[in-house]
Amino acid sequence: MFQNWFRIMYNKSNISWVLYDFANSAYHLLIITVLFPICFKQALYANHSNSDAIWSVVVSLPILLSGVLSPFIGAYIDEHGAKKRVFITTCIATILLTFGLSIATQSVSFIPVLIFSLSIFFFNISDFVYNAFLPTQTFRKGFAFLSGLGWGIGYLGGILCMPLAFLFIRNASLPDDYASYQKAFCVVAAYFLIFALPSLIYVKDEIGNTKATGYRAGKHPWVQVLSTLKSWKTNREIFKFLFAFYLINDGLSTLVFFTSIFASTSLSMSTNQIMKAFLIVQAVGIPATILLCWLAERIGYKTLLLVCVLIWVGNAIGFLFVRSSLHLYILSVTVGFVIGSTPAMARAILALMVSNSNVSEIYGLHALTGRISAIIGPLLFGVVSSVTGSQTMALSSLTVFFVGGFAMLIVTKIPSTVKHNQT
Repeated sequence: MFQNWFRIMYNKSNISWVLYDFANSAYHLLIITVLFPICFKQALYANHSNSDAIWSVVVSLPILLSGVLSPFIGAYIDEHGAKKRVFITTCIATILLTFGLSIATQSVSFIPVLIFSLSIFFFNISDFVYNAFLPTQTFRKGFAFLSGLGWGIGYLGGILCMPLAFLFIRNASLPDDYASYQKAFCVVAAYFLIFALPSLIYVKDEIGNTKATGYRAGKHPWVQVLSTLKSWKTNREIFKFLFAFYLINDGLSTLVFFTSIFASTSLSMSTNQIMKAFLIVQAVGIPATILLCWLAERIGYKTLLLVCVLIWVGNAIGFLFVRSSLHLYILSVTVGFVIGSTPAMARAILALMVSNSNVSEIYGLHALTGRISAIIGPLLFGVVSSVTGSQTMALSSLTVFFVGGFAMLIVTKIPSTVKHNQT
């Protein structure tokens, strides 16, 4: 057994693939989640009454646009064998734009905001293309283990970059010390570049020494994607799985996103207390994601994902019993147990289901599913919270998404071996 995992990891392409998760997590955690949002609210648009509305557009527009374009970009990649080229281009663009945040003037607030929005767009494109490399990194066994290893180590990458960036802003206050935050942006960009380099150089789009993608000819990406959607019955099980993932991810992303709001308003927790809860989630997520995805290789990918969804049902119901910060810390442990393993298993299962000819296109549809899955969940949260006057009930109502996703997974046929034909 361990010889198999050693074989998987004793491979330059595999190791380099995992390192990209490690590298890009620093950008996601520090630029998107922590640092730039603070700069936006306290420095760049501090005096704008409609700053919340502007922020929602700044973040949601590039995410939605990248999701819509991903299937078509994926079809182009499959048509021209351009996966590595597109991956390098979008990754470098993200890094350069992050460096751009460190030099963009604060006085013209529109410029850094535009740079940030563009960086999100290119980051999301590079992320889906990166995921599309998974089916070509190993054969028959190891998708879940490799995916979980990347996701788990990714959490570690963000955590390790955090103290390096915070060295420059530990005594800084906005808006006066915006330049200190720009130095932190530069640190994150450099960190991203250093640890992404092996991926850009060594990741291969092949199984063994054979090409994994059966390149097509003659179809425009728009035509190809529309053809795939029209002939959905040919890929019935893949579309059933994508719908199941949509439901699961809708509940997952909404629960995680609104937990901080619930903690601050319903539990009156401080920012430091809320950060502790999220650090618990990430600290638990590192070993748990790797362990559970390793376990999936033994009990089956579908079985493990079903177990993860059941734990999410328990997490959603668990909010009914959260009355203090201690209760939330305890719940953070169980959330951390599945927060990484769930999406890691999803991309591994998709690797089992895709064919040679449309790997990137299907992963593009997977990206689209993930981007639009945070629409109905927040709406349900808002309606239930308004009607019942309880954010606890609103979070628990998300159980319906997990139950629906579980039911759809049950009836989805997921192969136990890879469908790739080595040609």
